[in-house]
Amino acid sequence: MKRIYNNEVISRFLVLQPIIDIITSLMINELLIPISLGMIIRFLFLVYASGYLIIKRDKKIICVISILILYTGLSTIGNFILKDNFSLFTQASFILKFLYFPISLLFFYKYFKEHKELNMNVYIHASLLMTLSLVVAILTNTSYCSYMGGDFDCHLRGYLGWFNSANETSIILIFYLGMMLINYLKQKNSMGYFYLLLVAIFMILIGTKTGFIGLFGILVIYILYYVISTMINNKKVVLFKKVLILLISIIGVILYIPNTPLYFNLDLSYRYSKEQLVTNKDDNIPTLKTNNTDSEIVANHLVFNDRDDFLTINKEIYSNSNTFNKLFGITNQDNYINGIKYDHICERDLHDLIIFYGIVGFLIILLVSLYLLLKLIKNIIKRPKILLDDKFIITGIITALMLAVSYLAGHTLFNPAVSIYLALVITNLVRMSDTYE
Repeated sequence: MKRIYNNEVISRFLVLQPIIDIITSLMINELLIPISLGMIIRFLFLVYASGYLIIKRDKKIICVISILILYTGLSTIGNFILKDNFSLFTQASFILKFLYFPISLLFFYKYFKEHKELNMNVYIHASLLMTLSLVVAILTNTSYCSYMGGDFDCHLRGYLGWFNSANETSIILIFYLGMMLINYLKQKNSMGYFYLLLVAIFMILIGTKTGFIGLFGILVIYILYYVISTMINNKKVVLFKKVLILLISIIGVILYIPNTPLYFNLDLSYRYSKEQLVTNKDDNIPTLKTNNTDSEIVANHLVFNDRDDFLTINKEIYSNSNTFNKLFGITNQDNYINGIKYDHICERDLHDLIIFYGIVGFLIILLVSLYLLLKLIKNIIKRPKILLDDKFIITGIITALMLAVSYLAGHTLFNPAVSIYLALVITNLVRMSDTYE
């Protein structure tokens, strides 16, 4: 068992994540292959993680896995009976996205209770693979653009490198920026800042709101925390030079904002929302009437990229569904509103969880997450000094930002390429609170 379940195997798997994502992106965009390498490898990891949890025979975890299996079976059978043209292959993919986060979370938590935490080099090497691949993509002029449309190049709309989704990549970069910040504060040489800078540059060049929220969120919140914690613990003054460099870097980014893809994208979205969406607001949601004001339409487009429109329609479909679908979700198949087929998700994870996976699905995710949350709160009450630990606080900031993005912009909880990082950072946070002395 130790040959299969050990830090070396898990470390290699995590380091290879960027390579897996790049190959998956190329398979989707260039080869148009429906089944990608990412799907296969991440399914195998789900089997790998489930095997470990079953072997350990933890009664609580076995109970949760049994509930997940029961939910999967009932959801699939019920929707197969109720819906026409129901694809079992599509349902399998849909369910696997749901299972990935809770299984990964339980696996990492159980595994790291018995093993040492991963070496920081794992995160350094993975972040280097991500950031240096972007550099090569830009230099070879082979980078995808973060956003398509119009006669604009990547310099204006954002560089995505060889990855597939700007939003998903931005969320992953939040994780790596936080890890590189932890490394930077501990490193005695300049390489720590170099790794941090590479991730920050990617977050600027990608041109998404998520990237900038993550960049400023992590650095600004940490600097504010540092100032407050230094007043309590004078020993932290040794980090003053490093924090000062961070502050100067943030000021530099603020001054550079008018030249970034984000500024161009926001300006383009604002002009589009004013000239097109407001002018034709009666046609924004063809299947539903809306009483949104002009300013609400503009805000929806700028902040949520019209996700509120997706949410409005899916709420209507869900409210008109039968009791079974309210409990087990309407799934992403065979949904209609006013006779028009509509299978677009909300792209906001909490709403997608309730609407597409149902009340039962929501309670299952809540059950797993609430257990660890209560454990975390209990540990903080027992060991309040942990709130002066930089690593713990930064890990908490990463977790909070990833959850906030999950709520506001989706692409986190039900995307295995991203949810594995959320599961890992939550596990790191709880385990630190467990072992802090």
